[in-house]
This record gives sequence, C-alpha cells and structure tokens, in this order.
Amino acid sequence: MKHTKTYFHEHVLDGENVWKKYASSMKIVFAYPNGWGTTELAFLRKAAIDAGYALPRDRIQFVSEAEASVHYCLIYTSLNHILKVSTPVEVVAKI
Repeated sequence: MKHTKTYFHEHVLDGENVWKKYASSMKIVFAYPNGWGTTELAFLRKAAIDAGYALPRDRIQFVSEAEASVHYCLIYTSLNHILKVSTPVEVVAKI
C-alpha cells in the first residue's frame, strides 16, 4: 500500500491532499480470474490484509475479470452515454 500511496502522490495532481482527504474511506478493489471460487477469494483476501492493503475487511472488494471489463468500458468509452439502467449487457471473453 505504501508504494500505491507514493505513486499516487507523484502522479496525481495534488495527490498528497487528495489521498489525505479520501484515505479513510477508500476501498481496495482486486480483479480476479472468472473461474475462481470462494476458496481462492478467501486466500486472496487474507493475502491482501496480511500485506497491509486495508485492515477492515469491508474495505477490500473483489470483482471478476468480466465485471472489471464492463466497468472499464463504461469509464473509458462512450458506452456510459448509451447504456441505461436495466440495459442488457453481454461480456464475451476470448480464451
């Protein structure tokens, strides 16, 4: 987490102040392979906590690769202007 903080301070405009403002409420989100189950996620959660990413369990969240892809498309493409709530979306992964 200390490396993430350093990177943020150095690469985000006014990063140190932004970090201070939101650090107490930030969540850490990990993307995991679509095929993983609860055993693998429990292992990853413990590893993240042991590594000091976030102590409270509710501050660590996981999203599947498919869900992360949808979020990426909504943020970095024009799809967020086209899609509305309840619009069906299909994620296709090439394996």
